[in-house]
Amino acid sequence: MMNTKSLKLALSFLCLSALTTNVHAEGIYDGIYAIPNVGYVYIREQQGQVVAVLNQTVGDAYFWVAGQGALNGASARITSVLGNTRGEMDFVFTSLSTFKATQISCTAQAGRQCLVPNGTVFTGTKVW
Repeated sequence: MMNTKSLKLALSFLCLSALTTNVHAEGIYDGIYAIPNVGYVYIREQQGQVVAVLNQTVGDAYFWVAGQGALNGASARITSVLGNTRGEMDFVFTSLSTFKATQISCTAQAGRQCLVPNGTVFTGTKVW
């Protein structure tokens, strides 16, 4: 079951983004996506650059990572820039409201761990 604290955090990123820019979506994939049994990812695209913020709760531990990459058609390789882990994921938008993402690499920061092996595929569905 998804944690409402994670959704609230993702919504706060969206609201902050709206306050600092125009109040309309810049990119066709902008939004908050639910990833079953993982959490939420906020995706924002502007001028061909994608920013993604993933957050999830595992037991009492909270994990997050922010990444960026260039959108090339309907795909992007997102490289982390901040968060509990460092890594890369390949995103492929399969529609305007769904994506598949494959973990390419993951390196945990001190005291953290990568939760899934490289090659794991995630699916996301836009919820907002």
